[in-house]
Amino acid sequence: MAREMHSMPSAARREMVETLRTLAMRRSITYEYDKSSGEEPIRILFPPVLLDQADLRPIYDVSLRMSHACERALGLFLEREDVRNILPLEYEEERFLFGISPESHARSPAIWQRLDAAMDPARPMDTLRFLETNMNSVGGVYYAPAVEKLSMEVVLPKLLHPPQLDRVSPLDDLEKLLYALLCRHARRLGIWSPAEAPFPHVPLRVAVVENDPGAEGPTETPAAIEGLCAMGADAFAARPEEFEIRGDQLIHLGRTVDLVYRLFEIRELMEMKPIEALKLAFAGNRAVSGAGGEFDHKSVFELFTSAAFDRLFSAEDRRAFRAHVLWTRLLRETFTDAPDGSKIDLPEFAFRARDALVLKPNRSYGGDSIVIGRETDDGTWQSAVDRAMSQPDRFVVQSVCPLAEMPFTVIDPAGGAVEERLKVVFGLSSTPDGFGIIGRASRSSVVNVARHGGLTPVLQAS
Repeated sequence: MAREMHSMPSAARREMVETLRTLAMRRSITYEYDKSSGEEPIRILFPPVLLDQADLRPIYDVSLRMSHACERALGLFLEREDVRNILPLEYEEERFLFGISPESHARSPAIWQRLDAAMDPARPMDTLRFLETNMNSVGGVYYAPAVEKLSMEVVLPKLLHPPQLDRVSPLDDLEKLLYALLCRHARRLGIWSPAEAPFPHVPLRVAVVENDPGAEGPTETPAAIEGLCAMGADAFAARPEEFEIRGDQLIHLGRTVDLVYRLFEIRELMEMKPIEALKLAFAGNRAVSGAGGEFDHKSVFELFTSAAFDRLFSAEDRRAFRAHVLWTRLLRETFTDAPDGSKIDLPEFAFRARDALVLKPNRSYGGDSIVIGRETDDGTWQSAVDRAMSQPDRFVVQSVCPLAEMPFTVIDPAGGAVEERLKVVFGLSSTPDGFGIIGRASRSSVVNVARHGGLTPVLQAS
């Protein structure tokens, strides 16, 4: 649709940018970058990314395979010391984990996740490379379907004629996929079942708990809760101090809670008061994401890209890993296999292979403290690796991956609407029920809404 966008008059494109900004604010597609300025609309970029349905199926298949592989991290952590070495937890986290019967979480995982990936929509399977996984506090559940809907309503009618427009549709709604995952897990635990006639519907009661609801960052949680309620759930925001325990039941302000949907890490839970009620939710495997969601370390990709762990996965898994997972290592004093399979001293390799590597914090998010070797000089890179080596188990090195660039309309400093090529990444959420994607774009190689990147809708064409 770049050609159609390019043919629009500049004034019409500027009007579209302003319309999207206004509607983003009105529809809570917002972000709080700074407490002093409050909520701001996230840039919604156009034209949307269009993927052919024939391309979506293999993307979904490999994304679902990757999701299942990530879900195995907890079980492998419990079984193997070599896995624990590359998925390090803090002492209090590990103590909490082993106090909640984590084996039940490994046997019956309930993890909502998003896999971030580089991909060129012009040849998606040839270029699909997974960058990292997110398995708790996952953003985009509301944003993705909201920007898709906005694009279908406002942007596409200006770019396509009705016969073309009829061939374009949104991907699966992430809110619906999350609700289906919650319902499936509650049924599996035997704590809830959908009503059958003539019995009345009993909604699934979901307490949504954030670490700090007033903190800067994404503002989508209230809208996501509304979306779950619209699907039939009894979903509500909750604070740790509002819960009480009655027997083996979790009670929130007088009503029984079936599941807790958590937007916090276990290490953040340690700072909440009181934690007894939420610990009960974890102990009963009633938190989503469950304990396995704690292993969305970037170093989990070492499981998939090191020959030392090949025997833990099927031949089909290994083929997918080789084709689509970026070589990743937890930075530490060790010998390992290089991207080409040769044996290397990892710190020495990290120092000398600047142009081929990216240095990332193992567990932070928002694009924080990422150093791209080819975009810096030797001295800066050496200092960054030195600092990382002085903080054991805190950083990973990963093979650099070029990001696709796509043309979008932006407003230049003079106020005119111009075309600019921006770097794009995609967040893929795959469950047995379906598949959704949220796109992000930026001038920077670190593409993140927290760093003022924009959202780009991803649609499908039949």
